[in-house]
Amino acid sequence: MNQIELRGHHIKELYRHYNAVLGMLKGEIDSQTLEFNRLVHTPQFSEYVGRQLSKIAFELDVPVIIVEGLDSICSGGCPHLPTNRDTLCLSEDLARADRKELQKYGLKVGKQYRSQDLMDKIHQVNGTKQVNIYGTSPNSLQ
Repeated sequence: MNQIELRGHHIKELYRHYNAVLGMLKGEIDSQTLEFNRLVHTPQFSEYVGRQLSKIAFELDVPVIIVEGLDSICSGGCPHLPTNRDTLCLSEDLARADRKELQKYGLKVGKQYRSQDLMDKIHQVNGTKQVNIYGTSPNSLQ
């Protein structure tokens, strides 16, 4: 199984995606809510990000390594990279935001986590409970 690299500020997107999928499962929201920032990103990039986040959120043993700088989400065709790589993506402000998120969840750069363990940490910090739908592909829910 391929590992996914994840930087700190993308953990917020992971948690939002997880909650959106659950909302869709419960019939509380529609599938359009799952689109990743569709006003800024291309449909192809949104779909790629959704697949990557779903792997982490809903599969048991996906290896996730915490990284500094660009991660697997960024490398999927992020529209910021061609023009804003140095001024936004690799800026000190974003690096600071990454460190803040990692500290919040007690995660370490360079360490590998199982996706289930990462999600457990996220739920523990946010005071939420993991819904046991591991192994369920959001694609099979439509």
